[in-house]
Amino acid sequence: MSAPRVRRRRDELTPGETLILQQTAEGMSQPEIATTNYHAVATVKFHRKNIYRKLRASGAAHAVAIGLREGLIS
Repeated sequence: MSAPRVRRRRDELTPGETLILQQTAEGMSQPEIATTNYHAVATVKFHRKNIYRKLRASGAAHAVAIGLREGLIS
């Protein structure tokens, strides 16, 4: 019997969420991210909330710290 696969956080974030997390780490604001990615600000907010939930982060700085520590972003 094989051991169950442990899901890593890298698997949980979508490519779009990873991009938004990277742009957040670069200091971009939500409106800047929205404009750059051709999204509405509400879409960026939605993705950020999902990122925080998936990473169990309390906010943007915490999510960036987790992302950097776990190699999700550079």
